[in-house]
Amino acid sequence: MTVCERAVAAFFRTHRFTARAEVCERMHITLGQRVENGELSLCHRLDKVAAGYVLTIVDFRLDADARSSDQAVRRFCQLIRTLLRTVPHLSYVRGMILPGVSDAHLRDMRLRLGVILEREGAFWRDEDGDRWLVFCRDHQGLPTRHMAARNASSSSSSSSPAAYGNMPSTRHHT
Repeated sequence: MTVCERAVAAFFRTHRFTARAEVCERMHITLGQRVENGELSLCHRLDKVAAGYVLTIVDFRLDADARSSDQAVRRFCQLIRTLLRTVPHLSYVRGMILPGVSDAHLRDMRLRLGVILEREGAFWRDEDGDRWLVFCRDHQGLPTRHMAARNASSSSSSSSPAAYGNMPSTRHHT
């Protein structure tokens, strides 16, 4: 285990998350670590990129008993900002929202999630031909809620749920 992996694992333990390996049942491939605290459940993996270590959110779910989904998503965002503040080995946190599903309810939920995450400070960025929703630190190394407004390298985004130009390419439909 790398220092970064140990630091991320310790962070989630400190915040009362339980962890287990997440494995794709059909292919027997480890997707990452599933961490859960009774309200939030997320699967993440650490990727090594040119900028350093990146925590990639592979899956994000709310527990069925979560009181308010908007509040739970805000707590998730606060958790990510705290993670970035306390684990200096991480360069940034990213996730991909795949809008191309045939289930209209699921698609609308994903679009709403993207809007809330943007409102909480995430911004869209192209990496290797894919669109990622990114949380990172500001120029002083602190996680920020308004990075998109200060970051000239990020693409412009609309807070409208119909802003499909902000979504990943259509080749990522599920």
